[in-house]
Amino acid sequence: MSLSNRTHVFSFNLYYNYSRNYTYHIFDTYQRYDIISRMMLKSFLWEEDELEQLEFYLHENQTKKILDVGTGVGNFIFLLTQVLKNYDEIIGIDSSEKAIEIAKSYFTDNQGVRFLKMNGEHIEYPDGYFDAISLSNSLHHLADAKTIFNEMERVLKPNGLILIHEMISNPLNQQQESHKLIHHFSAEIDRYLGLTHDDTYTKEEIEERLSQYTKCLLEYSWIPQHHEKHEFSADEIEQIIQSVDQMVSRIKDDEQISYFKTKAESIKEYITKNGFDLAPQYLFILRKKEE
Repeated sequence: MSLSNRTHVFSFNLYYNYSRNYTYHIFDTYQRYDIISRMMLKSFLWEEDELEQLEFYLHENQTKKILDVGTGVGNFIFLLTQVLKNYDEIIGIDSSEKAIEIAKSYFTDNQGVRFLKMNGEHIEYPDGYFDAISLSNSLHHLADAKTIFNEMERVLKPNGLILIHEMISNPLNQQQESHKLIHHFSAEIDRYLGLTHDDTYTKEEIEERLSQYTKCLLEYSWIPQHHEKHEFSADEIEQIIQSVDQMVSRIKDDEQISYFKTKAESIKEYITKNGFDLAPQYLFILRKKEE
């Protein structure tokens, strides 16, 4: 079986459809797992040569034990199970009990994947336990990134890999700009509500932060290409526009609601005019120095 065919053995349709109307708990707030989140799942269906490139690094690293920090509902673990032929265990940790509950439901037939409610600032594993550690679309959510990276380095073996997968803010085309506008709007609302949620970063900003957070050395980075480009239908774009109003509904302060409603209208007008596409995501591969 070729790598590209092997990627679809996993029941992606079940994974995709199960999330359609689910609500899960993130950072002490309830949010609908909406159309954009569901479309993000398709960004993990990479082209065959992209999967082979990641497989090369993981195989060269003799990767058997992997930790996914801030796993959410297990999106990046879905990708890892496409790439790895043999592994002992893949552990996903998240501080959200509801997210862990949903993630478990996707991998019920895979005994090599486990999900645990655990804080990334206190990873309950011994030093050097994991061969590779991933952090996907979570860097801009970290309140204490330095502490989390220290913990990740602690439980990573010497010469082990850290995989950082993160949406970027620039350069984008007009359709991808719609995704950024929505994400930054959601982040602004989160910050107003007291939650940690930065705007997305440029590639250079991510590299700068990584140099501050970790002693691991950046070896390579690239934007993986998708197995197939998803063309957003008029109905899907309408659902995306509706999701902007759902974000505004989280604001209960009468003094602020007018500001957020005005901004929401501007974003919806932009999407209506320009359409929508997912912003690119970079994969950064870092290696822990030999002790």
